[in-house]
Amino acid sequence: MSPGTLVDSNYNVYETATVMSWTDATEVFSSQPDSLCGTWSYEITQTDSSPLDTSVFTVDIVAKTFTIVTNDRNKESAYTVQVKATQGVYSAFAITKTFIVTVADLCDETATRTFINPGVLTDTTYSVYNTATVLTWTDASEITTDAPAYCGTWVYEVGSFLWDPLDSEVFTVNLDAKTLSIQTSDQSKENTYTV
Repeated sequence: MSPGTLVDSNYNVYETATVMSWTDATEVFSSQPDSLCGTWSYEITQTDSSPLDTSVFTVDIVAKTFTIVTNDRNKESAYTVQVKATQGVYSAFAITKTFIVTVADLCDETATRTFINPGVLTDTTYSVYNTATVLTWTDASEITTDAPAYCGTWVYEVGSFLWDPLDSEVFTVNLDAKTLSIQTSDQSKENTYTV
């Protein structure tokens, strides 16, 4: 039973299902033919022989498929799975093997996320009375990450350095359009703003 199709694997929460299909030829060997000893039957459990977590794993013994799929971040773990194969009625001569399925959430804090420096949102000088300076950003212009796309869209907040509201007489933020506009005709607003 080694190595076969049922082998150590990694699955990322939120991904489409991973399906491992097997056949007798990929998993077992006997020096005696099925016609003499009987056909192979399989049982797949956790190593302590308890049932698999059906919210993560689906086993179809007839179709010989082992499926991994979940959107539940609480299912992150390394699962040790045991396969037991028996030829015909010879259960005393069953063979077993184990493999590990690691379920991980690549969207969690282990993903690398950093701002691109400089991006579109960078130090800017604006002169009072000028037409608006509009900084338009995209995810690609500001952020680099190894988190998969299925982790979701980026959500932005724009505020002062201490997260106080920006001066609305100078700044206009449109988070849907991902724009930061700077414009004023008020000389008293001359200042250095940290955003």
